Amino acid sequence: MLPERIETLRQQYTGRRVRSAAGRVELARFSGLLGQVKAVNFNGRALVQFEGPDAAWYDLDLDVLKVIEPAAAKPPEDEPAEELSRLEVARTEKKAREDAEKKEPQ
Repeated sequence: MLPERIETLRQQYTGRRVRSAAGRVELARFSGLLGQVKAVNFNGRALVQFEGPDAAWYDLDLDVLKVIEPAAAKPPEDEPAEELSRLEVARTEKKAREDAEKKEPQ
């Protein structure tokens, strides 16, 4: 591939959020996962790191990736963006109880 073409692909894909193509058996392990293109190498393939416990970068063909726009990458509003730890939940509940006790007439 020409160096100019590689540079264009790098500018176009590096840092973008992607999903793998649905229905491809060899990409089944990435099904439903959101990834980020870390780089585009000189053979024109993307180095993608998918979310989850696996921190590896995968060398994938650009044809099997679908770019996700930032608005589509956000979790739905009715779902929490992250779960609270048990300690944070306990602190929140304690604060709510203390606030309720302050509001009660004595």
